[in-house]
Amino acid sequence: MDFPTKHQKETFILVFSWFGIAIGSIVVIVLLVGGVAFAYEASHKDTFFRGVRIAGIPLDGLTKEQARMKLEQKLSEVDSGGYTFVFEGKTATLPTTQISLDDPDLAQELVHYDLDNTLEMAFAVGRTGEAITRQLERLRLILRPKDLPVTHSIQHAIIKQSLNTAFYDQIKLPQDAEIQFQTTSTETEVEIQITDEVIGSTFDESAALKTLSGQAEKLQYSSIHLDTIHVQPLIYKADLEPLKNEAPAILEHAPFSVRYVRSTWLITENTLSAWLGAVPGENGLMLGIVPEKMVDTLTELGVNLIREPQDGKLVLGDRLTVKEFVEPVAGQTIDAEKTIQNIYTLWDSEVGNETDLVLKTIEPSIEGSDAERLGIREVLGIGRSDFSGSPSNRRYNINYGAQKMNGSIIPPGEEFSQLRSLGSIDGAHGWLPELVIKGNETKPEYGGGLCQIGTTSFRAALAAGLEITARTSHSYRVRYYEPAGTDATIYEPSPDFRFRNDTEHHILVTSRTDGNEVVTTVWGTRDGRVAEQTKPVVYGITSPPPTKLIETTTLAPGVKRCTESAHAGASAKFDYTVTYADGTKHEETFHSYYRPWQAICLIGVEEVSDPTPTETGDISTESGESIDTPVTE
Repeated sequence: MDFPTKHQKETFILVFSWFGIAIGSIVVIVLLVGGVAFAYEASHKDTFFRGVRIAGIPLDGLTKEQARMKLEQKLSEVDSGGYTFVFEGKTATLPTTQISLDDPDLAQELVHYDLDNTLEMAFAVGRTGEAITRQLERLRLILRPKDLPVTHSIQHAIIKQSLNTAFYDQIKLPQDAEIQFQTTSTETEVEIQITDEVIGSTFDESAALKTLSGQAEKLQYSSIHLDTIHVQPLIYKADLEPLKNEAPAILEHAPFSVRYVRSTWLITENTLSAWLGAVPGENGLMLGIVPEKMVDTLTELGVNLIREPQDGKLVLGDRLTVKEFVEPVAGQTIDAEKTIQNIYTLWDSEVGNETDLVLKTIEPSIEGSDAERLGIREVLGIGRSDFSGSPSNRRYNINYGAQKMNGSIIPPGEEFSQLRSLGSIDGAHGWLPELVIKGNETKPEYGGGLCQIGTTSFRAALAAGLEITARTSHSYRVRYYEPAGTDATIYEPSPDFRFRNDTEHHILVTSRTDGNEVVTTVWGTRDGRVAEQTKPVVYGITSPPPTKLIETTTLAPGVKRCTESAHAGASAKFDYTVTYADGTKHEETFHSYYRPWQAICLIGVEEVSDPTPTETGDISTESGESIDTPVTE
C-alpha cells in the first residue's frame, strides 16, 4: 500500500484551504445580497419598487396615495379636451361625459378609469411568487422598467350613438333595388319599373373603439381617423328582373276585401300593387306582399285599430309595499304575417272574395328601478270573472276586495294567501253586509261576494303556471263562477285560497274591476314555463230538491219572496299541466263536487209556526264557506 508523499499532503491542504475560502466567500456574498434584497424590500414596504410605471408615469418610491395624485393630475389634463374623431373630412369632438341611454337623469363617463385596480396591480409587481422570483423581478425592473396600462371600461353604446349623430350627413345607407308599380295615364294597366340599388358607406365602429381603448390605456389621446366601410345592399336590380313576369297573375286577384268584425276594406288593384315587392321564398326571392307596405296602406285606408302600448310604473315603499303602481296598457297592431297568410289562402282557394284581418297584442313594460330589481317586467297570467246582476252591497265588497289585494308582492318561494291579502272581514274594516240565509230567516253577513275575488285569483294563478297550494270549490254551483269547476271559495278563517311563487323572481298581483268583470293579473319574469288546462268536464248531474218555503215575520202575511233559485247537483274536473323550461312537467287534476240546491222562498206570516232551524242552516257560514249568492226578490 502506497502512502501520500509530503508534497501531495501539502498540495491537498492548499487546495482544501482555497476551497474553504471560496465557499466562505460565496456564503458572504449570498448573505450580503440577501441582506441588500431584504433591506430594499423593507425600504419599499409602502412604496412602489423602482422601475414600476403606469401609462409611462414613473412611480419609483411613491406611496399609493402619491401615485394616485399623479394619475389624477394626468387624467385632468387628458379629460379636459374630450375625444376627437375624424370621418371623411369632418371632425367631431365628444365630451368626456354624456347622458345615459337608460336614464336621462344620469350622466356617464364615456371612458371610466379604475384607478384602484390599476394601482393594486402595479403595487403587486415584484411582490408575488417565491423569494428568488421576487428578487429577480425587482432586479429586472431596475434594468428594464415595466409600464402597466390603465384599467378602464368604455361605454360602447353611447359612443356609437354619438358618432352616428355627429356624422349623420356623412353616413349613406344602402338602398335595395325595388319593384315599383305605377298606373298608366289610361288607368287600365299597371306599369312595372325597377329602381337601381345604391351602395352605402359608414365608419368602422370596432376599429374606432379599439383605437380609443388603446389611447385610454396610455392616457395619450389624439384624433382618431375613422375608416370608411362600404355597405352592400341586400337586393340588386338583376335579382328583381325575373320577378316582373309574376306581377300580372298576382294583380288578377284584385279586387278583394279584408274584414275585421263589422268593418270591411276593399283592396283594389292599385292598392294591391302598392303592397307588392321582393320577399323571401322557398327558392330565393319571390314577388309577394311586403308586410310593412300592407300595414301602412291599411292604416291609410282607415283601419283605426292600431294603438301604442302604454308602459306602467312601479315604485315601492318600505317592506316591499307598493307606493305607486301604474298598470301598463297593452297595445295593438296588425299581425301582418297572419293577415298575409289569410290573403294567400283566399287566393289559393278561389272561393269567396273576403278574408280576415288579424290583430296582435303589443305587450307593455313596467318602468322603474324597483321593477327591474325585483324582476317584475311582464304579464305571467290573467284571471277574469263576471259578477253581472250582483246587488249593490255585493258589488261594493267585490270592488273593495279588489282594491285590498291590489299590489300584493310575493317574494320567490313564498306563499300568497287570499285571506291575508284581504285582512279582517268585518264592519270595522270597511266591509258591507250582504244577505245570506241562516235558519228560517235572512241575516246580513259582512264581506258577502268575496268568493268572486278568490275565484279570479285562482284563474290568474293557473294562467301563470304557479303552484296551487290550497283551493276549495263551493258546495253548490253559482252562476257568477261558471264554467263549473273553476271557482275557489274563501271564508274567514277558513277555507283560504293560496298559491306559491315558485319562480326565481318576485311577482306582483294586481286586481281591479272593469264594469261587471274582476280582472286579476300576475306580473313577474317569464322563465319559459307553459301552463295548459283542459275545459272543465261536468258529470253526475242530479236534480235539485223541491222548493222550500220558510216562514218569516219580516214580510207582510201572505207575501212571498224567493231568495234562492234551484241548482242541480254535479261534479266537475279539469286537468292542469305546467311544462317547465327544462322539459319537466307538473300534472294535476282539480275536482269539484256541487250538491243540489233547492229553490228557497220566504213566506210572510204573523207568527212563525216552527222556530226550529231548517236544513238551510248548514250550508251557510256554519259549513265554513259563504253562501255568496245574492238574496233577491
